[in-house]
Amino acid sequence: MLCYFETDMEIVTKIAPIVLALIMLGLGLGLSLKDFTRILRTPRDFVVGFFSQLIILPIVALIIALSLDLPTSIALGLMIIAAAPGGVTSN
Repeated sequence: MLCYFETDMEIVTKIAPIVLALIMLGLGLGLSLKDFTRILRTPRDFVVGFFSQLIILPIVALIIALSLDLPTSIALGLMIIAAAPGGVTSN
């Protein structure tokens, strides 16, 4: 059973980051100059998303933590996840 667990951890620590890097590279290669100029021409969508993720999401997480009376460690974890743009919440 121990060997099976070590193999799983090897996949998580060695293979998963490489696969994730390749996926992110593929997404980045799919961008064009047109994608960036569209943001400069009509920045409203970008500004709304940016404001929502950096301001509104942490406020909502704080409200949830306070209203549910979460333990300090869980409330802190919730706030860290909410304050990390492009992290768990974006997926």
